[in-house]
Amino acid sequence: MTDISTPTHPEPVSTILSYPTRGPWGDPGYSGNMSGYVLETLIKWRSQLGLPTNFVYDPMAGSGTTHQYCRSVGIGSICTDFHNTRGGYSAAELKVGSEIRSSNDFINNFDILNFESATHVKRLILKATEGKGADLIMFHPPYWNMISYNSDARDFSQGPYSLYLRRMQKALQWLGTLLSERGMIALLLGDLRRKGQSRTYFLTDDTTSESTIQYARLEKVVRFIKIQHMTQSKGEIDGLGLRMLHEYITVMQRPNRVASTTIPKGLVIE
Repeated sequence: MTDISTPTHPEPVSTILSYPTRGPWGDPGYSGNMSGYVLETLIKWRSQLGLPTNFVYDPMAGSGTTHQYCRSVGIGSICTDFHNTRGGYSAAELKVGSEIRSSNDFINNFDILNFESATHVKRLILKATEGKGADLIMFHPPYWNMISYNSDARDFSQGPYSLYLRRMQKALQWLGTLLSERGMIALLLGDLRRKGQSRTYFLTDDTTSESTIQYARLEKVVRFIKIQHMTQSKGEIDGLGLRMLHEYITVMQRPNRVASTTIPKGLVIE
């Protein structure tokens, strides 16, 4: 694994992020795909703080942007996803005690709120990092039901908004236990407004509310604003005469900056 703690970019990273081109990582045709430049910027920023990024975990990796980016720059990673989105192996294989085949594995059919699956993935991460935990967790969940990724009731794009918030709360709690001593979670989310509805769902604010942050035993560090260049919703926000062309990256860490070695009990949401 590559230690990139030595700053190589003298210019400070801006809190406004804009990537007109998404780069060669991942699948641009996959709904909700993220640019690999997001990872590049976050790792650069951590480097300027003197923080190494030797291992990255992406719990909802989609088309594999994080997986491909980390491989391209020599950073260790584990990526998981609820769906069978790309080559890899099934989370079911973890039940037989399978070993990590490389420092850049992709695990399909992974339910982040399943206690058994979460326990196995955590063991893999701790083994890959010699017990230190992930330096960066890139968390890019569905924007609730903006896109229905699967009809499975366990999918974060299914169910009422109140259930989505509970799921996010539980997920953040578990992700916090995976962090290294100076590790960070980067949550990429935007707001949601349905055509014909007057309400705007402020997903970032609601999923990182003070009560959720306390429950997850995290603290917010900074929030980036990311400009959207390839969004599907290029029309006006219904009834407001505006275009919604940005999303947020909220960075969080554990207050004591020490990774936990236990899995939260009661992780599964029925």
